[in-house]
Amino acid sequence: MARLVYWYPNVHAKNAKLIVKQGGISDAVWNSKHLKQYRKGMAFGYVGSFGRTIKLDKYVEKKLRSLGMGPNAIGIWMTSSNGRHMMDNPHSKSWIDSYLKDAHIHVCVWQDKLHDGTLAATERLYPYYKIPQNYKAKLKKIG
Repeated sequence: MARLVYWYPNVHAKNAKLIVKQGGISDAVWNSKHLKQYRKGMAFGYVGSFGRTIKLDKYVEKKLRSLGMGPNAIGIWMTSSNGRHMMDNPHSKSWIDSYLKDAHIHVCVWQDKLHDGTLAATERLYPYYKIPQNYKAKLKKIG
C-alpha cells in the first residue's frame, strides 16, 4: 500500500520534506480554500497523520459531510488537533463515528470571531453552536 504521508528523501536527510498526498480526500476538500492554504506549510492534523489510508479518508469525509459540513469546513477539521488526536488510535468505524459526532460544532466554535483560542472561549461558545439553526448558518458561511 502506498503511503499518503512520508518524509522525502527520508526523515534523517538534512533538507527532508514532508510529503502529503491527496489519497481519498475529494478534490473539493483537497482544493478548498483552507486546506489549499494549509498545505503550503507543514502538514499536521488528520491530513498530516501517518495513519491515513484512502479508505479511511473517504470514510471520514463522508461522515463529516453527513454532519452538514462543506469542503472548507471539512478542510478546517482535517487540519485541526482534533483530527490529529483521532488518528492516535482510530479503533473502529463506530469509535470514529462517536469521535466525529460534534466535529461540525467544533469547527463553528473555532471559526467564531469571538473565539480567542482558549478553553474558556470554547466553553462559552459551544452551547450556542449546539443549536441547529446556529451551526447550520455558520457552516453555510464557512463553506
